Amino acid sequence: MSEVVSVKDVSKTYRLGTQTVTALADVCLTVHGGEFMAVAGPSGSGKTTLLNLIGCLDTPTSGEIAIDGEAITRLTAGRRADLRARKLGFIFQTFNLIPVLTAWENVEYPLLIHRRGGDVAGRVRAALAQVGLGERTRHRPSELSGGQQQRVAIARALVGEPSLVLADEPTANLDSATGREIVDLMRRLNRERGTTFVFSTHDPRIMSAADRVVEISDGRLR
Repeated sequence: MSEVVSVKDVSKTYRLGTQTVTALADVCLTVHGGEFMAVAGPSGSGKTTLLNLIGCLDTPTSGEIAIDGEAITRLTAGRRADLRARKLGFIFQTFNLIPVLTAWENVEYPLLIHRRGGDVAGRVRAALAQVGLGERTRHRPSELSGGQQQRVAIARALVGEPSLVLADEPTANLDSATGREIVDLMRRLNRERGTTFVFSTHDPRIMSAADRVVEISDGRLR
């Protein structure tokens, strides 16, 4: 099985006034292609920090991270942005949709901004259909329910055909029934497309659906 993510001896510290705060300490983790994996832990445990480092949104204080065998730790900001565009998709707790854009335009946006060629319209249409939003593509986020907004966010994450999707507490702002639907949807997409998913979560629904659950506490994997 191919290795999509390799995290070796990664630590992350922050300065808070005169104090040094350790968010992660000597973390080692491997994620294989096609996994549906959860990093579970309470608020402040370091799980979001870990996802941000894997997703090239931040850099570690020490240690090495590789995506598809490509070392990312010492890349420039521009090259990290290029890697994110080519290989990574993100699903956020607060959806992070652009309010003035329709569902279609939100999904289309990353393809346009990164100047992806080919049949852009066809890819957007297929991504929205996969998440069950073929009927509401011209609605803006304020006209969609929380579950529908998260479906748009999932379509946006998948439209670039990434090798890895990182999802930070994707069900935290959803009611129980909608959260269950979103978990089932992501699991189905994982199985149908073979896309690798890594979650930060404390949602038991995600943990029960995951192939593997890694627990984190005080910045250390258990």
